[in-house]
Amino acid sequence: MDPSPLLTPSLRPPPCPLQGWTPDFIPKVLEDAQALNLYDELVAVSGPESIATAKLLASKEGIFTGISGGATMVGSGRGE
Repeated sequence: MDPSPLLTPSLRPPPCPLQGWTPDFIPKVLEDAQALNLYDELVAVSGPESIATAKLLASKEGIFTGISGGATMVGSGRGE
């Protein structure tokens, strides 16, 4: 198993394609939700997948969103 860059200080995490975010960033709203058990699961979505979905939303649906909107759309389709 490869060591996680987030758990191994000597490794640098890869850059995050979401503007203003770093791979180890946990938003306050998620931190609060974790503390209160307000969500069922976290869904991992890759950067390239997020970008492709944002482009697809713009070209097919006329929805102009950023990478985080693409990630949200991908994740919403994977929830159970």
